[in-house]
Amino acid sequence: NTAQGITALAQYGDVSVTNNGSIIASAQTIGNAFGIIASSNPGDVSVDNAGSITATSVSGRAYGIYAYSLYGDVDVSNSGDITATSTSNRAWGIYAASIYDDVSVNNDGDIVAKSTSNAATGIYAFGQNATITGYGDVTATTTTGAATGIFAQAIDDYGVITIDVSGDVTAS
Repeated sequence: NTAQGITALAQYGDVSVTNNGSIIASAQTIGNAFGIIASSNPGDVSVDNAGSITATSVSGRAYGIYAYSLYGDVDVSNSGDITATSTSNRAWGIYAASIYDDVSVNNDGDIVAKSTSNAATGIYAFGQNATITGYGDVTATTTTGAATGIFAQAIDDYGVITIDVSGDVTAS
C-alpha cells in the first residue's frame, strides 16, 4: 500500500499546497509513504508547510515532502517538524526537483530522515539552479547506506547552487 497524507497533482497547471496541521502517512507493506506529494508536469509547484509531518514506510521509500515539476519552478517553504523513516529503502525529509527550472527550499523546521538499510537525505534539491536556506536543524541517519544532511545539484554546467543555512546539519 502507498500512504499519502496530502496529494496534489496537475497534468497541465500549477500546484499549490498549504498545510498547517499534523500529517501521518504510514505504509505498512511494500508501498511508499508521502507526507505531502505535490507534482505538475509543465506547471510551477509550491508547498508551504507549518505542520508536523511523519512519513513511515516498512519496505518502500519515505518522503516528508515530495515536490516535483518537469517544466516549472519548485518552491518549498517548511517551518514544521518532519520525520521520514524507511526500514529497508530510502528516506528524504524534503525532496524538491525540477528538470527544466529552478528549485528553492527554505527550511526553518527540524528535519529527521532515517533509513535502516539504505540512503537517508535530509534535504534534496535538484534543478537548473538550486537554493537551500533556513535555520532549522537537519539530521540524516542510516545503518548501512549513505547519510546526507543537505544535497543540492544543478542539472547542467551553468547552474548555480546556493546553500545558506544556520541550523545544525548532522549526517551519520
